[in-house]
Amino acid sequence: MLGLSRTKLGHGHVDTERLTARLAHAWDAASRTSLLRALEPVAEVVADAARVAHTTQILDVGAGDGNVALACAARGARVDACDLSVAMCRRGRARTGDGVTWRRGDAQRLPYPDARFDVVVSAFGAAEAPRPERAARELARVGRPGGRVVLAAWVPRGLPGRVPEVV
Repeated sequence: MLGLSRTKLGHGHVDTERLTARLAHAWDAASRTSLLRALEPVAEVVADAARVAHTTQILDVGAGDGNVALACAARGARVDACDLSVAMCRRGRARTGDGVTWRRGDAQRLPYPDARFDVVVSAFGAAEAPRPERAARELARVGRPGGRVVLAAWVPRGLPGRVPEVV
């Protein structure tokens, strides 16, 4: 396991490695509920904002079980998807089939080379990172110069946006 890092989040210090593991566990549990199906309309909004074309190479970060990846692939993009949760990667791979390339990956340490993707998308995933500034740098790093980053995030004071406080 990596050395423990700490960051200020909310009112105190949080062990980011532990929080990351707990978030992955929480999303694993969510995969067994209807929450992910309820988020499907967001995938279409993100895919629209990504301006997908047949030659577009897209990375979906924090891809969950593949809502955004599926929407982008259906529009002809070449899609790579990564998620911190092994269970989500399995579910996503089962849902998307060969149309999407899946990999386990942390938004804070993406397992891809620099300037690899035309568009980097994340619906709720990267925003959940314990070190959002690190995740933002990673999203920019793997995107090509002149490319796009498209994000969807919870409203900060809404219930879903407060998950890190209770996890």
